Amino acid sequence: MRINMMVERRRSLMNKLFATLTLIGAICSQSFFDYSTVYTSMSLRSAKIEPLDDDYRFSVGLRKIARFPYQEKQSYYFGDESSITDKATIGFVPKWEYLAEYSQVSERGDQFIDMNFFLRYLGENFLVKSEYIEKDSRNLKLAQLDLRGRVKVDNFNFTSGLAVRMHPAYGLDPYGEGWYEGEWYELAYEQGFVDGSYIVGDLNGNEIWDSYYIWIETDEYTGEGYWVWYEEGINWYWQDPDGNYIANSDEEFMQYHMPGIINQYNMSEIDKLGWQSELSLAVGVDHFISRDKYYIHSWFNVYPLSFEITDYAYGKNLSYDFGFVGGVKLTKKIGIFLEGLYLNYYDKKEYSCKGGVNLRF
Repeated sequence: MRINMMVERRRSLMNKLFATLTLIGAICSQSFFDYSTVYTSMSLRSAKIEPLDDDYRFSVGLRKIARFPYQEKQSYYFGDESSITDKATIGFVPKWEYLAEYSQVSERGDQFIDMNFFLRYLGENFLVKSEYIEKDSRNLKLAQLDLRGRVKVDNFNFTSGLAVRMHPAYGLDPYGEGWYEGEWYELAYEQGFVDGSYIVGDLNGNEIWDSYYIWIETDEYTGEGYWVWYEEGINWYWQDPDGNYIANSDEEFMQYHMPGIINQYNMSEIDKLGWQSELSLAVGVDHFISRDKYYIHSWFNVYPLSFEITDYAYGKNLSYDFGFVGGVKLTKKIGIFLEGLYLNYYDKKEYSCKGGVNLRF
């Protein structure tokens, strides 16, 4: 039920984003949608691990992003494209560019939803960009509005301005920080888990937890020995909300099941805090040069200073991203390329790197 509600909420959000693009296009001009592409796709493949359900990906999107000269034109979009160039601050052409994409994915038994939306207007001396990213696979969610001035010097674009950034309350550990005032097992009860006791070492067989004297025989031939006071032990078994037997002791339950219960509690408490926001200084530089035998495209953005607008805004650490795409023609038939991206937002790191050799016959 919780998953279905999240799916419906995100679908509703994506519908609103599509509607926003349509409204902007209607207000601006018919050319807003010129050269844009609407796409939808569905892919299915057998699971790599047999007991799991098949992997699938369903995507729907709308995009208008101008290609740089080094990019090859795509005839079709499948929804799983990951072009590093799309992350660049400065596009190849001025005015409007945008992307709105919704993907529902099942991979290795895990189901998640990824959404990516951005709308950018590139002017001669300024840049305006709004962005919304939600990646279940990375536990990353953010919304951002950038307002920057732009100065172009030869092959460089320098931008600076302000960014309003919104995100969930990251960097919190409500349970570890003592937000929950009860005992650990009370938290498990609240999530539907049930425990029960059983006796360990019930030597007298009365199924009652008690203590008594027992005879310890030291010599089997003479019958000599001594009496000792013996206390029976007690332990606890655990059942999940569906009544399934899952642990034979508190120790086993704490090791294998309690971390998930704590994580669920933390997520619930963080959700109650809602979106957090901060005002950040934004600084960036883009460089692009293309010649007959080589091309270089790189960009860097940093948010060096942030002012917390809400109580739990994550403005304490530096956020930045860096991208690079380059290629060289060694001969008429041989070329090499290298591209990479590194992102660090709210201490959530993401990076990719790819290189290779192209040989044309």
